[in-house]
Amino acid sequence: MSRFHLHIGQGLKTRDHELDLPNAEAAWTEATGLFGDLTRDIVGDLKANPEWHMTVSDASGKVLFKVQLAAEIYD
Repeated sequence: MSRFHLHIGQGLKTRDHELDLPNAEAAWTEATGLFGDLTRDIVGDLKANPEWHMTVSDASGKVLFKVQLAAEIYD
């Protein structure tokens, strides 16, 4: 098992999670599944905090990937 770090940010709010998973592919699957779940929870807050992202890195701190959601409101 390898350790992966998920840094989740929305506006000024941030959360960090650590996961022990077999490989980077498993980290991708876990992170994108979590992304989908969190998207349902935050969609109502997008006007106040229009940018949301999740960065996943390995145990050495190397960033493996980033997923993000951004809302743009036009007048």
